[in-house]
Amino acid sequence: GFGILKDTVKSKTNVKFDVKINNVALGDFTGVAELNITPNLVSSSLMRPSVKYYNHMTTVDTKLKFENIQVYRFDDFIFKSKNDGIESAICNYKENNYFLKIDTQGFELKVLKGFGDYLNLAKVVLLECSLVESYTDRPLLNDIVLYMEKNGFCVSGIFQGYFDDNTFQLYEVDVVFMRLDG
Repeated sequence: GFGILKDTVKSKTNVKFDVKINNVALGDFTGVAELNITPNLVSSSLMRPSVKYYNHMTTVDTKLKFENIQVYRFDDFIFKSKNDGIESAICNYKENNYFLKIDTQGFELKVLKGFGDYLNLAKVVLLECSLVESYTDRPLLNDIVLYMEKNGFCVSGIFQGYFDDNTFQLYEVDVVFMRLDG
């Protein structure tokens, strides 16, 4: 797994499975980026929250915090892991069909692009997709669908995500994509 908030990564290390948590972010480049840490930690992102969304998600007058985080393209991370002598299932992706889940608060399309040819090996992909621009320059549902279709996937299911009980507005949905060639 990958986790970018240092405190949440530390809290997950008590998992009783054979899990390696990497304190890095995935994206469409390899380098360092600024993580926008929101008062509601689950909304933290490499994308900057839009003013409207930020005001919606918190009622307290708090400011964003920032933390520099290492970002890798997935294909670069695999190469680095192999060179560092890390033997794990993650290094053998080409030998496995896999299910991919990405929920990166607006950064999903950049993460997908960073998978390079490894995306071709996924059979099922679950993505959080936005119906509104909750983060500045965040791709919306139609942008994600078009990208996935160009990469050989079709929409297999759409499920309600974040819904505002006060305004009855649906902000996000979870979308299941299936590889067309099976």
